[in-house]
Amino acid sequence: FLNDAATTEIYTQAFVGRVRCVQETDAKVCIEKLTTSNFQEKVESSNETWLINFYTSWSKEYKSLKTPWNKYAKSMCNATNLSFGEVDIEEEKELRYQFGISETPMFILIKLRNYYEFSGQKTLANIINFAKVGYKNEKAKNIPERKNCSEKSKIMGKRLLEGCIKLM
Repeated sequence: FLNDAATTEIYTQAFVGRVRCVQETDAKVCIEKLTTSNFQEKVESSNETWLINFYTSWSKEYKSLKTPWNKYAKSMCNATNLSFGEVDIEEEKELRYQFGISETPMFILIKLRNYYEFSGQKTLANIINFAKVGYKNEKAKNIPERKNCSEKSKIMGKRLLEGCIKLM
């Protein structure tokens, strides 16, 4: 089906827009790239359980967790009903604002229209435990309504808009 380099490149570019595939030490890892435009369909309207990493690419903690996170997602990808996603909060400011993300990386588990925030030391072992059973110790919250920063800024002024788009 992919019989030449040009076709492979076109297919790869189309696929990468939907799922981020990362090559890390011979391990192909697929983690859904979640955006403001696909979050409703992929996560909020889904019966799947999602473990989502809200991150900034420059975060020291994100950089140290990136490879173990990718390897864990790869090992669990087809072995469980857990879906993995990432939200770059520098690009997806509305999602950052919707969930009130003030530090990164922030891991949130979403299950049956409720979400649970990871709290604790951000190690892979702790994140795995959180995804398996630890989330049950956290308070379940309803997924908040998305706040449209541009509409709110017209009502509340420039200060609210800055709160929507600037890192805290």
